[in-house]
Amino acid sequence: MAAFTFLDWTSFDFWAVVAGEGITVVALDQREACLESLRQHGYAIESIDFREGIGPAYATMNTLFQWEENFGYELRWHENRSLDALRDGFEFEVRPGGGTALEITGAEDAYREDSDFFTFLLYIAHESSLHHLALGARFFTILFLDPGSSLVGLQYRSLSVGFPTELDRLSPWP
Repeated sequence: MAAFTFLDWTSFDFWAVVAGEGITVVALDQREACLESLRQHGYAIESIDFREGIGPAYATMNTLFQWEENFGYELRWHENRSLDALRDGFEFEVRPGGGTALEITGAEDAYREDSDFFTFLLYIAHESSLHHLALGARFFTILFLDPGSSLVGLQYRSLSVGFPTELDRLSPWP
């Protein structure tokens, strides 16, 4: 099943997933209208709020990702700062053909507290969007920012040409 039925560059969700590569920005004053529109189009909306700091946001992520049930321990910022672990547990259930949007509030606060954490979180969200797209689902992250935000234009990843793959080391094609 395809995540989108046709290529519509004027559709907000298509733009967010394809052009934005899973990360999109909406003006802060349009937050409520954006979320309402997504709900009307059948999107589930999840939220992580960093306005009180990364520690309290980790408590939200602990619940959101069912961390204790899946890994047997509580996800805590001051005890477990492994971003690789966060990458492993960053899971959203999105049915094929369905969509989920992750709202991040307080993005600037998170960036000020720990820029490395925040930029890696954006990269994890980007990867998750690609994974869902490959499985026929739509997932993207929304940052609600003021137009003058210092995060506009922030680079959070870079791509490079990879090392040649030896096909005999991969699983056979189905």
